[in-house]
Amino acid sequence: MSDAVLSQGIGYAVVSYCKALIGLIDLTLLPTSQVLGVGLFFSALMIGLTAVQNRYTSYKATNVAEFTSASHSVKLKMNAPHAHTFLEVVKARWGLAGHLTFGFFSFATNIIVSSMLITGGSATVNDLTGMNTYAACMLIPVGVVIYVLVGGMRASLMADYIHTTFLFAIILTFMFVTYTTSDKIGSPGKMYDMLTAVGKAKPVSGNAEGSYLTMKSNGGLIFGVINIAGNFATVYNDQAYWQRAIASEPIPLGFATTMGLAAVVLTTDPSFPGYPTPLTSAQVGAGLPAVYIPYINPHASEKQILAVDHAAIVVYGIFMGCLGCIFHAAGISMGWLYEFMGVVLGSAVVPIAFCVMSTRANKTGAITGAWVGLSAGLIAWLVATATLNGGVVSITTTFQDYCMLSGNLASICTSGIIMTVFSFAWPENFDFEITRALHAHAESPAEEEAKAAAKAARAAERQAANEHEKGGDNKEDTSSPVESIAESYHVELEKAFKLAVWVSVGLVVILLLVIPLPLFFTHYIYSREGFTAWIAVAFVWIFYGAFAVVLYPIWESRGSLKEIGGAILRDVFGGGLRVANKVEA
Repeated sequence: MSDAVLSQGIGYAVVSYCKALIGLIDLTLLPTSQVLGVGLFFSALMIGLTAVQNRYTSYKATNVAEFTSASHSVKLKMNAPHAHTFLEVVKARWGLAGHLTFGFFSFATNIIVSSMLITGGSATVNDLTGMNTYAACMLIPVGVVIYVLVGGMRASLMADYIHTTFLFAIILTFMFVTYTTSDKIGSPGKMYDMLTAVGKAKPVSGNAEGSYLTMKSNGGLIFGVINIAGNFATVYNDQAYWQRAIASEPIPLGFATTMGLAAVVLTTDPSFPGYPTPLTSAQVGAGLPAVYIPYINPHASEKQILAVDHAAIVVYGIFMGCLGCIFHAAGISMGWLYEFMGVVLGSAVVPIAFCVMSTRANKTGAITGAWVGLSAGLIAWLVATATLNGGVVSITTTFQDYCMLSGNLASICTSGIIMTVFSFAWPENFDFEITRALHAHAESPAEEEAKAAAKAARAAERQAANEHEKGGDNKEDTSSPVESIAESYHVELEKAFKLAVWVSVGLVVILLLVIPLPLFFTHYIYSREGFTAWIAVAFVWIFYGAFAVVLYPIWESRGSLKEIGGAILRDVFGGGLRVANKVEA
C-alpha cells in the first residue's frame, strides 16, 4: 500500500505498550483463584482461531466455516482429569517415542501459528501506519511476553476476552456501515448490483458464469478443504485449543461477507487503496511443550518450574520475533504459512484423536502414521508444484492451490489410514485408569486419618438425624462427599460428551454438506432476494457470536464481578478500612 492512514507513533504504541497495558489491566480484574467459566473459554478460543484467519480468508473466493468438536476435549477431561497437557496422556500411553514425536508436532504448531500472527500483524501495522515491518515483528511479541510473565494463562485468557470484544465491535461497525450508511454501497441490494457488474467485467475463473454470487467456486472449494485440514491440525496439536475446546464460526463469516465482498466491488473505485491496480496475491497473503520436568529435572520445585517457564517465555518471544523477520525477508507471508500448516501438522490429527478417545489406539500406528504422513504430505506438495510448474519450485509456485491441496490431503489421509488400520488390526485395549491417575492427589497418613475421622463424624450426625425422623429409613449412607462429587462430575462429562458429539455431527452435516454442496453442484447463482437473505443470516450469526463470547462471560461471572465491585467501593469509600478496624477491635 502507498499511503498510511495512521501515524507511525500509533503503530508503535499499538504493538507494544497498549497490548501490554491491556494484559496488565486484565490481571487487576481477575482474582488469583478465580475458576474460568465456559463463556471466557468461548471468547479465548474465538480470538485464537480468528486472529490469523480473518485477515487472510476474507478476500478469498468464498468461505467455508471450519470448526472442531468439543467432544474430544470432554473425553480428555474424562480420561485424564488431572493432566495438564494432552502430551502427558501421550507419554503415559506411548512412552518416550510417542512423547517426542507429538511433542515435535506440538512445538511446530506453536512456531507456525506464532509466525502467522507476527507476519500478518506486522504487515497490517505497516499498511496502516507505515511502521517498519522488522520493528513490528520484534515488538509484537513484547506485549504478550509481559502479561504472560506476570499473569500466566489467566492473563492471556482475559486479554483474549478484551481482544474479542474489540473485534466484534469492529466487525459490527464494518457491517452496519457497509450495508446501511456507506455512500458507496449502503445496502445489500447495491452490493448485489455491484458484484454482478464486477463479475461481468472481471469474471472469476472456476466460478459459475464467472460470478461472485455463487457457491460454485473451484478455488473456494479447494481453499475450503485446505482450511479445514489446516485448522484441524492446529486445534489437535496446540494445547491452548485443547483447553479452550469450542469452535469458532461467526467472525470469519462476518468478515468475509462484509470486508471481502466490499474489497471486491470497490477495486474499481478511485478511493480504493492502490487504484487502479487490484490487490496482489502477496498483499492478500500478508494478511513450548513441557520437556523440563520429564527429561531434565523430574523432581523440580514449583519455584524452579516457574523460573524455567519465565525464561522459556522470554526466549520464545525473542526467537519468534527473529523468525518473523526472517520470513518477511524471504517473502513468506501469513497466507503461505496458513495453507502450509496442514502439510506439516495434519499427520498428527488422527493419532492424537485416537489417543485421547479410544482404548484401541496403537502406538506403532500412531508414531508411524505421524512421520509417514508428514513425509507423504511434503512429497505430494513438492511433486505437485514441480509437475504443474515445469520443474520450478519457489515460494510463489508452492503457494498455488492445487499444490497446497495435495500436501494437506496426503498428510492427514495417509496418517489417518495407517492409524486406523493398526488400531483395528492390533488394538492395545488401553486402560484409561492409568491416565486418570496422572497427578492424582496422594494422601499422607495424617490426611487419611483426618478424612476417616471426618467420615465417622458425618456418619454419627446422619444416624442421630435419622433417629429423630418418624418412620425414616435409618440406613447409613457410606459414600464420601469426594466420591459423590467425582461420580456426579463424571456423569456431567458424559452428558457433555454426548451433546458435543451430536451438535458437532449436526453442524458438519448442515454447514459442510447440506448447504454448500447442493449449491455448488447445481451452479446456483444467488438472486437479489437470496443474497439479501444471506446478509441477514450473517448479521444474525454475528449477533449470536457477540452474545456468546462478549455478554455471556459477564453474566457467567456476575458473582465475581459483584464481589470485585463491592471491594472497590469499600476501598474508595473507606468501607474496607472500617471492616479492618472492626476485625482488629
